[in-house]
Amino acid sequence: MRNIRIAAPADRISAAPPPAPRRWRLVDWIATLPIVALLPALLLLASVASGSEASLASTPSTTTAGSSVTINGVGFPRADRGYIAWDGSPTTTTYKSRGNGRFSVTFTIPAKAATTSHNLAAFGGTGTAVERAEVNVQVVASTTSTPTPTPTIAPTPTPTVAPTPTPTRTPTPTTAPTPTPTVAPTPTVAPTPTPVPTAQPATTCGSSLQALVNATASGGTLNVTGCGPYREVVTITRPMTLIGASITGGNAAQQSGNIQISGTSNVTVDGARVTDSGGACISADNSSYVTVRNSLMSGCAQEGYHFSHMDHLLFTGNRVTGNNPQHAYSWGWEAGGGKTCFTTNSTFSNNEADHNMGPGLWFDCNDSGITISGNRVHDNVLNGIHWETALSGSIVNNVVWNNDRTIPSEYGWGWGAGILLSSSANTEVSGNTVAWNGDGIVVLSQNRDDQPASGIVGNYVHDNRIFGTDAWPDSNQNYTLGWLQDWSGVMFSSSSGNRSSGNQFFYAAPEGASRWAWAGRDYSGLTSFASTPGGSGSMYLSSTQATTILNASGVPLAP
Repeated sequence: MRNIRIAAPADRISAAPPPAPRRWRLVDWIATLPIVALLPALLLLASVASGSEASLASTPSTTTAGSSVTINGVGFPRADRGYIAWDGSPTTTTYKSRGNGRFSVTFTIPAKAATTSHNLAAFGGTGTAVERAEVNVQVVASTTSTPTPTPTIAPTPTPTVAPTPTPTRTPTPTTAPTPTPTVAPTPTVAPTPTPVPTAQPATTCGSSLQALVNATASGGTLNVTGCGPYREVVTITRPMTLIGASITGGNAAQQSGNIQISGTSNVTVDGARVTDSGGACISADNSSYVTVRNSLMSGCAQEGYHFSHMDHLLFTGNRVTGNNPQHAYSWGWEAGGGKTCFTTNSTFSNNEADHNMGPGLWFDCNDSGITISGNRVHDNVLNGIHWETALSGSIVNNVVWNNDRTIPSEYGWGWGAGILLSSSANTEVSGNTVAWNGDGIVVLSQNRDDQPASGIVGNYVHDNRIFGTDAWPDSNQNYTLGWLQDWSGVMFSSSSGNRSSGNQFFYAAPEGASRWAWAGRDYSGLTSFASTPGGSGSMYLSSTQATTILNASGVPLAP
């Protein structure tokens, strides 16, 4: 048993160690794996994906810039997930096919789209996305007719009639002359007014996104969809909504993003595409009621996102992929998909975090009231979901696979968990599908100064489906569910409230190796483990049940 990865809280959110100069050789190591070991999984996947040829249709097929079309997919693999590409570039529009291989999503044509034929393509599959199908959409110019104004006719004036004169009595009556009538003037027709042209949206693209942000009123909306990409760091310090920002290569510092939100509230970042930052892609600190949604964070030097001292943060519908690509930052400090510290009452939902050099989703520094739900976390170098020194939260209905399998020194004693609770309290872990990780779900207790004051209590792990193997190429114990403690803490006390129930496990091989742990003892038999508070109600899945669950979750059928 090991006691590692303990750092003072200040170190985890402030100064970083200098970037490592060495080149990471993970790719070279993977290339040496025998190809034949992958053949069973590939054959199984091929059988699942077989069927009619995938196709796309757009309704309507001819439209205007800025309008929406409905994209219908047919013949896709069941439960296939992916994204829609516009003229070869990924967008934030995603899809998931149903059991019949069909899906329907709404796609908004970019406001700056040229009036020509454009290509829409669906890319899906696990790991590196592949093109499934494509369709062309014709963008035409919008025509807005201005109605001809109705001329205003001047009213006809009423003729003025002279009064009839009264005759004067004289000896010889004199006939009064007949008065000349006043002729009515010719009515004047009001001139036709000059038509006022229909107002067009203002052009928002400029050389500086920061200048556009600064010019946006507090509480206003700035839509720069189709502009850029900009090459700068943008700071938001007042309430606003930013839509469609594209930034690449900004020279952000560590733990800071190309988009930085600081000291404010009620900010929304929607549909951003942030890549290749010098630090994080997107960051926020000391703010509340911030939403980051439908955005891409990729290839940033340290991590996809960094959040610190936040309240009511919503992080949803995002893709966080391929960050810390050169291993320039240590994942033992802060690197990978992203890290959240000192944050309360927040939600991380329906995101995809994959192929990051470090954990996929990392929470640290006494977070509380956090809900992590509906995320897909896979193929990260370290843990899928790392929940560290947290005070309270829930991790529910996530799909977590193929994490922390490539660095043997990093996943001994439970550290390779797809979902890792490290020195945390009052956390519910339920309804998750966890497959083919270095370990499955692990709860660790260590003697740390920054652990919850209550100790490691109130953790409830229940009704998860966990898939494991005894055949990892290392000498460490690999647990599908492990409760591990390396000091005289309270985790196994009868009053701690730490427990589990109703978890289901799948192994292709018969029992033999240690697979579970509770109260300092390893268990190789499920019946014995099920008699402990940490294994109550445990049961095996059949091969048929396992295949059904993995197919429905879009997870490979074998490691």
